[in-house]
Parts: sequence; structure tokens; C-alpha cells
Amino acid sequence: MISKIFNWGEIKDSAMLHMIYYIFIFNSIIYFFSFNTPTTCWPHFQSCLDYFNLLPLPFSYDLNYFLVIIYTLLIFGIFYMYRKEFLKALILLSIVFLVRFYFTFFGDYNSGNFNYYDVYMMLIYLFLPKKELFLRVGFIYFYFLASTIKLDSGFISAKYFTTLTLGAPFFNDVAIVLFSNLVIIIQMVGVWFIFSNNKKFRTLAYVYMTIFHFYSGLIVGYRYIITSIPFLMVLFNERIFEKYDIFKNLQINKRGNLFALFFLFILTCFQLLPYIISGNHKITLESNNYGFYMFEANHQCKSTLTQNGKNIKAEYSNDARNRCDPYAYLFKYKNLCISNSEKINWELISSINGGPFYKIVDEPDMCSLSYKPFAKNIWIKDEVKAKKVGYPKYNYYLDNYIPSKNKEKFISKELIIKDNFLQKITEDQMIKIQYFYWILWVLTLVFIISKLFKRDR
Repeated sequence: MISKIFNWGEIKDSAMLHMIYYIFIFNSIIYFFSFNTPTTCWPHFQSCLDYFNLLPLPFSYDLNYFLVIIYTLLIFGIFYMYRKEFLKALILLSIVFLVRFYFTFFGDYNSGNFNYYDVYMMLIYLFLPKKELFLRVGFIYFYFLASTIKLDSGFISAKYFTTLTLGAPFFNDVAIVLFSNLVIIIQMVGVWFIFSNNKKFRTLAYVYMTIFHFYSGLIVGYRYIITSIPFLMVLFNERIFEKYDIFKNLQINKRGNLFALFFLFILTCFQLLPYIISGNHKITLESNNYGFYMFEANHQCKSTLTQNGKNIKAEYSNDARNRCDPYAYLFKYKNLCISNSEKINWELISSINGGPFYKIVDEPDMCSLSYKPFAKNIWIKDEVKAKKVGYPKYNYYLDNYIPSKNKEKFISKELIIKDNFLQKITEDQMIKIQYFYWILWVLTLVFIISKLFKRDR
């Protein structure tokens, strides 16, 4: 009965889908290996710790019990898939999926954007029809959606990279501007050539994506590589993919397309959600995490709590990947309100992509604040309404080994990070360039939709 509802028979008959199963198991092992007790709930479920709080040792065995159960499910999943007992194997993977879905989108606000790829691919694999087709379409569509996060100075002017002390691997500060714009265009348009009838175009797209993922791994680390490369190899390897006509398969059982298309439509809505909320979401980060958000901006910030004129907490970050999220700080600081009857003043100054520091939060009573997940929070300001308080110095992608005393000195009264000649051109023409990219993105989306709904003649 379950197999029929979720079309698990497709998995039984496909060697490629057997391989995809093992990729999910491998990625889940990696995910849970680095799993820690969640400390921040999602804005739409801010009471999550009241229902499911996994305390670690030495406070409790809860986290250990949980991980032992999860790894037992994964090990038996491998065993049953090897023995081709598909129903048992897929039921076990479904349980793991539900756990990962919960933590990725409800119980752990800091779970990381890499997990979105895994969870979305597992959803297609386990619950949607025409699995081979939409695993391929979905994988490429995720990259197409993620191209929208690059449409500002962080990528168009490559300021994400030129603000880093080390810059970008292999490219100087001028060449990286050209390369980052090439990445935007290929991520919007070029990746779709992997479905071309022309084998040369397919091969070029495949080679580019392989190189791109390994290059990205130089910056973001191994997690991105092991999440993406195995899917790329199995889904688009020429020996399998050469015989697979995606457009022909779209014409078969068209009703089956609707489930996946509805899912992709929902993802598109979440990706565009931050643009509906007024202000620059790259610095306010309102609704930012509901879509793909890797490399959306290079962040630096300082958060300070004071009470009766005395500092009670100060946090500094010049780690580019550490998103200085007002909501995450507020959620953490709310614990202080339990034992404090007096007002706590909160100031958060933030900079993105080497731009000025702005005081985006300046509230005399932090404990009185609340956060709305899908609407504007008036206590969070962007660079238009916030006060400018200084300029950043060059920062790091990982600042784990930077002495804490150095982190406190990253704010300057004078402009230090200056644009090169190519960045001055892109900054002067930024609005026009952004319009161009958004028009290109919309036209590409329209073209994709026309292909998906193309009728036989």
C-alpha cells in the first residue's frame, strides 16, 4: 500500500535510485556525526525547545540515546537495501527524513543551508512520482533558485571575496569580479544545458559544475563537496544520462509532473519571500533562511548588551560566514530576561560586503522585543534608516584561530577597504546590472516552464 502511494516501485527497478539511497545514508551519517544540541528555534516555531530538547552529557543521556537510535536506523537501512528488501529500507530512510526535516526547518535554525539540498532531494526520492526525472530537474532547479542570492554587490562586484584577508583562491581582486559574474550567468542559464540534446553542451555543463563544486569546496569546506558531487556524478554521469531523454519523459504521465511542479513552486515562493519584506534583507536577514542563502553576504558585527550603563555582554564576529542575524541574537538573549527585572539595552552594529557598519538594532528594552517571521520587524533597521558608526577591516572566512583581542579591533573610523576600478564600474551601474540579471532570471524561468508544459505535436 505504502509502496503504491509513494511510487516506491520506481526505486526497486532503478540501479541509479539504489545508488541515490546510499548517498542519502552517507550524507545523513555526516550530518548526524556533527550534530549538536539545537539552541535556536526557527522564527515560526519559537517554542521548539519546550517540546524536543536534546540535552548532551554531562547533563543528560538524551542526545546520546537519540544518536544511537538514528545510527541504528541508518545501519539497518544499508543492510536492507543491500539485501534488496526495499520496503524496509525505504521505511527506515523515511524516518530519518522526517527527523532531518524537523531539525532543518523547525528545531534547529542554525542547521545550515547544505542540509536543504539533502532534505529536498530526499523528499522527491521518497514521496514524489517520476523520481529519476525530478531528482535531475530538482537538483538543477535548486542552483537556479540559489542564483538569486548573488544579485547584489557581494557577487556582482565580488565584494564578498575582496573583503576577505585572503581574497579568493586563484583569482586576484580584479579577475574575481569577472569570474563571479560568469558564475551568476552560468548558474542561471548555463546549468540547464546539462539537459541539452547536444552532447557537447551537456558535457560542458557537467564539467563546469564539477569544477565549480570542487572550487567552492576550497572556501566552504568538504561538506559542500560531499553533498553535491555524488548527486552530480550519479544523476548526470554520461553512461547513464546519455540514454535519458528528459523532455520525452516529461510527456509521459503528465499528471505525475504536477506534484513535483507544485513542490518547486513552493520552493520558489520561499526563495523570493525576503524580497516581499521592506528593507535590505541581506543585512536585516528577515526571512533570509527560508530559501537558499549560501554566500549571500560577507558579514561582520558587534552585539552589546548593557544594563544601568554597564556592559553585561559583548560579542564580536568578523567571520564572513557567521550571519549576524538579529533574530538569532534575540532568541539567545531572551534567556537573560528570566533573571532580570530591569531593562537591558541592546545595540547591534553590522556590516556586509565591506560596506560601512550600521547600528541596525538600538533598543532600550531588549526583553520587550518580539520577532515576526514573515513580516517587517520595525526594530531592525537597514542601511537606509540605521546610523553609520564606522568601517570594517578585512576579515576572514573562518576566524576560529584569530585571537579574540584582534576581533575587537575590526571597526575603523576611516575607510580601509576600497573598490578597484572594475568594482567602481559595477557599483556605478549596479541597478542596471541587477535589472538585467532579474530579467534574465525571469526569462529563463518562463522558458523552463514552457518546456515543462510543452505539448506533443
